[in-house]
Amino acid sequence: MLRERIDERRLKKDIADGAVECVALKRSLRTRWTRPMADEQQRLCRVRRKVTELLVLRARLRGRWHVTSAPRALRDAGATWDREAWHAKIADRVALDYARAEAEVGT
Repeated sequence: MLRERIDERRLKKDIADGAVECVALKRSLRTRWTRPMADEQQRLCRVRRKVTELLVLRARLRGRWHVTSAPRALRDAGATWDREAWHAKIADRVALDYARAEAEVGT
């Protein structure tokens, strides 16, 4: 089973760390801009996307869905969305980073 092969402690820590980073970036973006803030905006987008992917994996481990409606890009294009395939693709890709060693799986 997927859940047994994932280091959930590290996954939860990375989700929490990402949330803290998002809050810090949002706080800096809410202040008066005295310089270009493009780097912070781009960083926030990257961190939010990574946290979303981590949450997709976490939800999948629990038999749930993190994203319940089609992403905006697909909705705007009028494309069909296979929720199961979308979650599986993201969870499988992210799970590679959190796979435990075979020796750890038995413990």
